Amino acid sequence: MSLMAQPVLLEVEAPVTICGDIHGQFYDLLQLFDAGGEPAHSTRYLFLGDYVDRGRNSLEVVCLLLSYKIRFPASVFLLRGNHEASEVNAFYGFRDECKKRFGRVDGMNMWRNFNEVFDWLPLAAVVGERIFCCHGGLSPGLKTLDQIRRISRPLEIPEEGLALDLVWADPHPDPSVTGWQPNTVRGASFFFGQDVVEKFLKENDLDLVCRAHDVMQDGYAFSGPGQKLVTVFSAPNYAGVHDNSGAIMTVSDDLECAFKILRPVNFKQKYRYDSAMLRRTVSCDSIKAGKGTNLGGANRFSVLESHDGDCRSDSWDGQGSRHKGGHRRSKTISEGDPCFWDANLKGMFVDRSVSTRDLSSQC
Repeated sequence: MSLMAQPVLLEVEAPVTICGDIHGQFYDLLQLFDAGGEPAHSTRYLFLGDYVDRGRNSLEVVCLLLSYKIRFPASVFLLRGNHEASEVNAFYGFRDECKKRFGRVDGMNMWRNFNEVFDWLPLAAVVGERIFCCHGGLSPGLKTLDQIRRISRPLEIPEEGLALDLVWADPHPDPSVTGWQPNTVRGASFFFGQDVVEKFLKENDLDLVCRAHDVMQDGYAFSGPGQKLVTVFSAPNYAGVHDNSGAIMTVSDDLECAFKILRPVNFKQKYRYDSAMLRRTVSCDSIKAGKGTNLGGANRFSVLESHDGDCRSDSWDGQGSRHKGGHRRSKTISEGDPCFWDANLKGMFVDRSVSTRDLSSQC
């Protein structure tokens, strides 16, 4: 199904891998596909927007993603972010990249053509009838999903209203804040409280809001005590100045969610990508997002991190206490184990595993 034929609110079946901001970081996008698998008829991807700007290779990123969309139209889904708008990407790198690489005339024509494509991108998606996905967040005017379905395209993002909020809004950083507040940080849209999220989910028979738009130190983070909203950010070492990891969220066919952590790609790994010889392993944190489930999140959490040939295990007991574990030599770990160590790629892999509360009685 072409972009023009797809609805503005997508209905995406699980299993699917959900990805946050990419921002022109092409080699990190290749790493992402190493982690989640190459797109295929049986391997679905949902990207939450912000493919261009900031990074150096916006053209490669958007061309690769659109190529996958053409090749696998029923398996690759691309939502719109706030940077998929000409009034934004004219100033944050994409227009200049097009002009620098293709000349002023051809570059400007290319930039305009890409933005015409962006005007057709969907604004939101529902995964497995339970997980609401968009780039930014909720809107004061959003009561039902039908309001999104009625948005017409092609669409230039307006200065206010539902479409703007879907790509610009943020959960309030203070979980105690309720309702709606002007988004003074971005100068557009709103901050919304945890009460807004819970009301929206209840009224639309949903379990979780999944969005992007914000840098997360670990690549993802939940907002609020109820863990009803998760932010996924897939650009590690964002813009070369943030010491953050990236993450992707995989959703199984029974709506179990897992987070795969991505470390920044360095020069050596870029060379090995170009040589098509790179190996990588990642593992995950797990939660449950089943129909009727109250997402309680993890009550135990452990981290296995490789460095200098060792694998150290730290754990959290769910009460805020951290327990440092011992070390084990990497020679005892085989490829395929949760913490496999590749001596050629030191310090890249973090394996996170989690035991969740028993949710079976709530499903």
